[in-house]
Amino acid sequence: RETGLTCINLSTNTVRLTNETEIVEIIQGCPTPKNQLAMFEKRLDFLRTQSSPLRSFARFVKQGFSRSEIETIESIRRVIRTYLNGLADNIAAHPYGWSQYGKKDESGDNFDFYPSLFVDRLKQQMKLLECRLQFQEMMAYSQLFVEYVDGQRKAA
Repeated sequence: RETGLTCINLSTNTVRLTNETEIVEIIQGCPTPKNQLAMFEKRLDFLRTQSSPLRSFARFVKQGFSRSEIETIESIRRVIRTYLNGLADNIAAHPYGWSQYGKKDESGDNFDFYPSLFVDRLKQQMKLLECRLQFQEMMAYSQLFVEYVDGQRKAA
C-alpha cells in the first residue's frame, strides 16, 4: 500500500490502494461487489478443469474459451463496470451527464467542473434514501404492516 491515490486499472487488473486511514476505512465500510465476484470466482474454479483453457495459455490459443467461461468472464466485467460507473453516477450513465456539474466560460471553449455540485447531488440522494429507510422502519413495526405481511403469507 502506498500513501496517496487509490487507482483501479482495468487493463492490467491491478488495484493500488492507499494506506491513508480515512480512505481505507471508507473503502472497507462500503458495500462492494465482493460477494458477486466471490461467486464468479467459485464458478471459474469449477470450470477450471484439466481440459479448460483457463489452465493453459497454449490450450487457450488453440481452443479459446468455452461458452460458460466467456459468459462468466463477461459477467465479472459487467459487475466491475457497473460498480465503477455507479461511483460516477449520472456522469457515466449519460453522455452529457457531466454538464450539470459545472459551467462553460464566456467563450464556451472551457468547462469548469465543480465537484461540490456533484457531491451535493449525491448527498441529496442519500438523504432521500435515509428518509425512505426511516419510513420503512417505522412502517415495519406498525400493526398495519404486520397485518399486511400476514395477508401476504395467507395468500401464498
